[in-house]
Amino acid sequence: GARDDLILVSRGHLKTTINTVAHSIQWILNYPNIRILLCTATDEKARMMLGEIRGHFQFNPRLRFLYPEFCPDPKKASDFGSQTEFTVPCRTQRFKEPTVMTASVGKALASTHHDVLKCSDVVTENNVRTLGQLQEVKEFIGYLDPLREKFESKDGKPNPAWLTLEGTIYAYGD
Repeated sequence: GARDDLILVSRGHLKTTINTVAHSIQWILNYPNIRILLCTATDEKARMMLGEIRGHFQFNPRLRFLYPEFCPDPKKASDFGSQTEFTVPCRTQRFKEPTVMTASVGKALASTHHDVLKCSDVVTENNVRTLGQLQEVKEFIGYLDPLREKFESKDGKPNPAWLTLEGTIYAYGD
């Protein structure tokens, strides 16, 4: 079925916490071999979101107790992954893509394939001020489609990977 979602809610309603952080953790726990791409407006925001997800695997005592195979060794927890990617230890398939990696508007996207694309706050009050900025955001979202892994459905038709666009409307042209 449809694998594209658009979540538009005003600020302060936990969109990123629920959709990007919690839902990404749920994907990982259910599918350890998953490849998730986190997309945001800036590298800084992407690193913050990835850090929050990675931090649960590093330091959340309940998650570490319930799912120790997904978490790094406690003595090496601070060295788990980087600011832009990490891979859970229990992964059984080898991919060039990590479990979670980041991308941001204006950065080159090529040569990777992902099972889930989470676009969180790709549109901000700072990147829709001019028609050129708005066009750059639209082009970035368009560049994501080739990165979506294709799956075969039960009826033999190709289905693309899941894509979720989440954020706040800032301008009429958003």
